[in-house]
Amino acid sequence: MSDMIGVINDVLLYISNMDGKDIPQSEVPLILDILGNITQNAVLSNLNFSIGVSSNVITIANHLLAKRIWEPAARVNSKLGPQLLQSMEDLLCSLAPMQKPFNVSSSNVQMYCSVRPCSEASNGNSMAVTPEVNVSLPGHSFAPNCKATFLSVSFHTLGTNFPSDYEGDNGPRRVHNINSKIMTNVMKLGTEINHNANINITFTCSDKWCNETAICVFWNATLGRWSSDGCVTQVNNRVSKCICAHLTSYAVLMSMSEPQIDAVNDAILSRITNVGLVVSMGCLVLCIALQAILVGNAGNLMASYRHVAILNISLCLLFSNACFLVSSNIQVHAFELNCFALTFCIHFSLLAFFCWTLVQTLFLVCRLVFVFHHVTKREFTALAIILGYACPITISVATLLYFYPMHRYRKRDVCWLDSTSGASYAFTIPTIIILVGNFLGLVIVLRTLLRPSVSDAAREDEEVVKKLVKAVVFCTPQFGLTWAIGIPLLTNGNSLVLNYLFVLLNPLQGCFILVFACLMDKKVMDLLKRRFAKDPPEKSSDTTLSSA
Repeated sequence: MSDMIGVINDVLLYISNMDGKDIPQSEVPLILDILGNITQNAVLSNLNFSIGVSSNVITIANHLLAKRIWEPAARVNSKLGPQLLQSMEDLLCSLAPMQKPFNVSSSNVQMYCSVRPCSEASNGNSMAVTPEVNVSLPGHSFAPNCKATFLSVSFHTLGTNFPSDYEGDNGPRRVHNINSKIMTNVMKLGTEINHNANINITFTCSDKWCNETAICVFWNATLGRWSSDGCVTQVNNRVSKCICAHLTSYAVLMSMSEPQIDAVNDAILSRITNVGLVVSMGCLVLCIALQAILVGNAGNLMASYRHVAILNISLCLLFSNACFLVSSNIQVHAFELNCFALTFCIHFSLLAFFCWTLVQTLFLVCRLVFVFHHVTKREFTALAIILGYACPITISVATLLYFYPMHRYRKRDVCWLDSTSGASYAFTIPTIIILVGNFLGLVIVLRTLLRPSVSDAAREDEEVVKKLVKAVVFCTPQFGLTWAIGIPLLTNGNSLVLNYLFVLLNPLQGCFILVFACLMDKKVMDLLKRRFAKDPPEKSSDTTLSSA
């Protein structure tokens, strides 16, 4: 026993001597392992801790639960929360019998002890043990000298990044968040632990999301998830009242979304995505090879600009597809640094892809609208460097530098930007702006093609219709407008129709680009035929402008 107390004192001394510095993230699991071993051994050996020792443990837990320490640590290791919760429950079970109530209060953890005659909680009587908790022991009768000791620990920040899996999701799964503090309760009748008591806990919602989706739950350590068995939930004026038939650790879960896609459809969507990405990457490799040949054999600068734009669009999309394919097939928690790197690479490459589609849009608009202005090589190079690469790398690096120190850069289980911290806005906002710009550019292109002067006067109606159809079909995949389906998914992410459309169209975007930018362009195909002909042709001044 003295050895255990000595270790607790040593840990507290170590933390106290840090002179206000944060506990290193790598040491949080070690400290929790030490506390867990001590409290578990105390329970197994029927040892009793004094108030002083329990206060020291609460002080250690309070330091660990500082948001700047706990949030990044729990994001990396989701088992830390349940581990701390179990250690505190073992601590309460190991406290020596109390003769009078006491409180231990700190910024992140509060401990309450109430000592009452057992008769006050028996035969249906409700005993108020804290301002938020009432307990009763229906049907029990006790000796006159029986003492009931009720112990409760409240954790204000433990719910941050605490696992929120809920066993009540028998159908399509929902996203749940912990919307209250977590409270661990233990009751002793004399020296014996009693779990079979009725408990009434009042939780006040911690944010604006407080409605009928609130669920009173307890942590089921065996299943490793929250359960609502034996609990009734009542919600009124941002207050959730939990009426449960046993004592353990409780919290309030809130459903933050509609039911998620079921496991069968999720597996199908994942398979379609992986197959589509492989096909897309193969098409992009072929497209890159063709465009590299065409850049060196273009008849003029205008044709060269177009091929350079398509080449860079294909390169960026190929890189993003490769990174996404790798990220979806690795264990996130086992490759933390790799996941951060993949998140950055996917963010940058997708932004660069969209920026290059905007470069192509601007070039096409200038080519059709400003007929008498020829874009110089210097102008195109400046536009390509600034918009095509400088803008996306600036946004990507700025996002990483801002959110990474706060450990809110990427999602916990996916190699992608965190949406709760706002990091994902660094992708969605620029993407929406570019998509709007591409759409407006496409409208301008269509309006320009509608002019009678653009078509052959003898076959005006037929030619205009053909060119309109070809322009829409050709421009849509290259300008990234297939990604417009992803915008509704931001607000209705569980729509099966939208999800299937998204995974069918976007992974195959490389295939679209190959078909419409190479195989369906007659002038491109003619140039390739001449390029691979047995007898090299004489130098030609034919252009390879888009037939759109």
